[in-house]
Amino acid sequence: MLPRRKIIAVASAADIGAAGVSGLAHLSAHAGDMPGAIQAASRALELDPSQKQLRRWLAGLYQSRDRPDLAREQLAIVERMESWSSQNPLDPPGR
Repeated sequence: MLPRRKIIAVASAADIGAAGVSGLAHLSAHAGDMPGAIQAASRALELDPSQKQLRRWLAGLYQSRDRPDLAREQLAIVERMESWSSQNPLDPPGR
């Protein structure tokens, strides 16, 4: 079995995309590696910032790591995304 750092490096090199990196985040959390889970979830959001469910999950990780400021930041982004989508259901962002 590869160490966690190797798994993330191999996955990034293989360009598995946001869904794959998100999966790595969940696997890291399941293995008890919360810093690795946060790192992978953050990377997945860099690749696909529209993942509201992942943002909520990441907020929970931040809260469990005693980082309520970062948790609130993620939840505020989700709130803005939901507000935007309810006001402009057919317009893409940036319009």
